[in-house]
Amino acid sequence: MHHLTLKGVLKKSNREMNIINVYTPSTVAGRAELWSKLKEITHNGAGSWIFIGDFNSVREENERMGSAFNPVDTDNLNGFLSDCSLYEAPLVGRTFTWSSADASKHSRIDRCFMTEQTHMEVGDLRLLVLDRIIADHCPIMLQVNTRWFGARPFRFYNIWLYDRSFT
Repeated sequence: MHHLTLKGVLKKSNREMNIINVYTPSTVAGRAELWSKLKEITHNGAGSWIFIGDFNSVREENERMGSAFNPVDTDNLNGFLSDCSLYEAPLVGRTFTWSSADASKHSRIDRCFMTEQTHMEVGDLRLLVLDRIIADHCPIMLQVNTRWFGARPFRFYNIWLYDRSFT
């Protein structure tokens, strides 16, 4: 098994949410088989979908440095994303999420994808890439992208001066 599914219900909308943690096989054929299974699961399931984890594939050639690029593998991944109408959460913090022990090879293979319905119900999501500590992968953290415009300004209305309970 190369994925783990977490199902729940969003309190705000009372709709089903599915989060699939993906750890794909190391072969192109194995990944193609997984994309087919995941496509079947999403087409037969209900609710919103988030896919997050180690996809072991890149979407474009510039997402790999120092190692071989496989266009068939990229086409398979992009085809799966298109078939399931998934789009990618923006990556924040680093360009690459994996590197070899000697740092001669780098790839962006850890990702997060979601349906438009997820975006509408949860809001803007982004994928934070944290500092690598032990493993060859950087830890990733999914975060709701909230906007902070600073503290609310204090407002004073002159009419308050005429209210005896205010003074």
